Amino acid sequence: MKNYKLKIIVFIFLQTLISELYSSETMASADRNSGRGIDFSVYWLQEKRDITVNVLSAEEFTVTGSTFSGIAENISQYELKVKEKTFLPAIKFNVRLGEKFHPYIRFGILKTELTGYGKKWESRQDGIAGGFGLKYVLLQDTVVTPAFAVDTGVIFKNVKIKKFDDTDIDLNYKTRELSASFWTSKKIKQFEPYLGLQFSFIDGEFENCDIDADSVNIFYGCGYKFLSGIMITFENSFVNVKNFNFAAGIKIGI
Repeated sequence: MKNYKLKIIVFIFLQTLISELYSSETMASADRNSGRGIDFSVYWLQEKRDITVNVLSAEEFTVTGSTFSGIAENISQYELKVKEKTFLPAIKFNVRLGEKFHPYIRFGILKTELTGYGKKWESRQDGIAGGFGLKYVLLQDTVVTPAFAVDTGVIFKNVKIKKFDDTDIDLNYKTRELSASFWTSKKIKQFEPYLGLQFSFIDGEFENCDIDADSVNIFYGCGYKFLSGIMITFENSFVNVKNFNFAAGIKIGI
């Protein structure tokens, strides 16, 4: 039995290191928690999504047969793909204020890559992500019925792009993400599978250009409690039903 548990831990750890999948960064079940306490999570994530970059340009124009002229503003849209992964494990603190209210904060260091139209922008390991949110347990897990919960949170990311077509320059990439999640989970002995839906709204700046990236994510995961108060968790998600993401981590409850 001990060897079986060890194999599960090793498998998830190796999958985290070599996987080319990406994640929604929910990494939380709708489980029931009794009393007060703190959940400390350390997790690795890789994330991929599409963004729209709005470029504003000014053009001079002249009306034929007239001396009238002026400047018109045009907005061009470009679709880019963003890939991010944690350089070091991300950290999340979840405070249990009883069985329903669970506020949290999180922090991570990311490496970011932008690709599109034959070009590539890439940062080194200096991207910072931080945020906060609140999980609210609507219905608690019972012997027969699963738990249901909602979560809303904000995360801010700030990255310096260091590589642009093999030329070192500094480009600012900043985003703000507001998300709302709805999910359910059920404890089955040492396992706790969960399934949910997440709505994400992102805006930001890439140099002097605006960024938009709204999405709907379907996610599922499972936690395995192998020691008292310690659980390993993995999660997959589909961002707009086309980007397949992944995360894995360790959750410690106090």
